Amino acid sequence: MKLLYASDLHGIERHYEAIGRFAPEAKPDAVILGGDLFPDEQTYDSLRAGREQPRFVRSFFRQWIGRIAAAGVQRVFVIFGNHDWMPSAEATEELSRTLPVCVADRWTRHASSAPPGELFRGVRIVGYSSTPPTPWYVKDFELQDAPDEPPMGREARGGLRWDAGHAAALEAEVEELFSPRRTIESQLATLPPIVEPWIFIAHAPPRDTGLDCMFGPRHIGSRAIRDAIEHRAPLLSLHGHIHESQVLSGRYAERIARTLSINVGQETRQTHTAWLIVDEAAGELKSFEQRMLP
Repeated sequence: MKLLYASDLHGIERHYEAIGRFAPEAKPDAVILGGDLFPDEQTYDSLRAGREQPRFVRSFFRQWIGRIAAAGVQRVFVIFGNHDWMPSAEATEELSRTLPVCVADRWTRHASSAPPGELFRGVRIVGYSSTPPTPWYVKDFELQDAPDEPPMGREARGGLRWDAGHAAALEAEVEELFSPRRTIESQLATLPPIVEPWIFIAHAPPRDTGLDCMFGPRHIGSRAIRDAIEHRAPLLSLHGHIHESQVLSGRYAERIARTLSINVGQETRQTHTAWLIVDEAAGELKSFEQRMLP
């Protein structure tokens, strides 16, 4: 099984087009997108917040999925990130009813007795979108990392979170947004046992690795996600969120216990991706490499 992974495309059409040009040549069975997929808004405007991205989903993103599906890609697996709005996730779920796109983090929002994610060619693909608090003002996919990690450090800021009842993004302070009762750790604890070989797509990288280095330098990944990787042992974990980490650490892949974790980063001049080949019958990763697409 051949997989192409990328993250943090931020609605930049040339990134999507680079993947679209590569797909017919490389013929991946699936494309995996690791969050922060849609365009950032140009201004902080609570009246417009959360309304522009869904239009991108229903126009450009819909057409792009159709094009790469026509090129032979069987599935597009997606999660979201701290720059994405909840209405964008809902719009993407609408697309999944008619197009070969799977919202791999759907289990975090919809109670179901079905296993999380999707079983694809014998490998289960499971996603997780939320990150620890950031200075960015979109707060739909941010949570406190763990109960014993208060979010009052320099990364935490107030901002806007989508309110379905008001059909609008409402402003809130840090104390309203983050609670030790609802954390990344507690949400991941609800993930049921997974019997198949599985791939974990999490927007935030694991803490204190070569994958979560930010200018400073400092590590701002998730401890809860690292703990989940160590204890649940997915075949692969795929991350994004911190674009410059590879430049700072010199690494885009690192082994955590039995799991290979990857964050290829992202930039504007070329499109960073990872090319992965999985032996689904053996439940093993056969090879992986970074691919820079022009």
